[in-house]
Amino acid sequence: MEQWILWALVAVGVGLLLLSFLILPARDVWVSFLLNAYAASFFGSIVAGAGLLEYPVRFFASYTNNSVIFEYLLYPVVSVYVYATSRRARWPGVAAQCAGYA
Repeated sequence: MEQWILWALVAVGVGLLLLSFLILPARDVWVSFLLNAYAASFFGSIVAGAGLLEYPVRFFASYTNNSVIFEYLLYPVVSVYVYATSRRARWPGVAAQCAGYA
């Protein structure tokens, strides 16, 4: 059952990533996506390596102790949408949106 949920999350993440190209210019999507994927993989390795976080079910479980779906797909896609909704807002609006997404 958990594998089905992971595959569904992959489908949702890829669909939202493709949809984001309709909302933003491709350059903005790629920069936001790749920078956040890099940061998530770096900090995720530190946190998971220290044993502070453990993913119960993940792809490539024997290869890495990180969650490939979360760190390389879902978190960067969400960050693209945070950027898309807050790029023209002022500081109170950005703070409210970040609190809402969190």
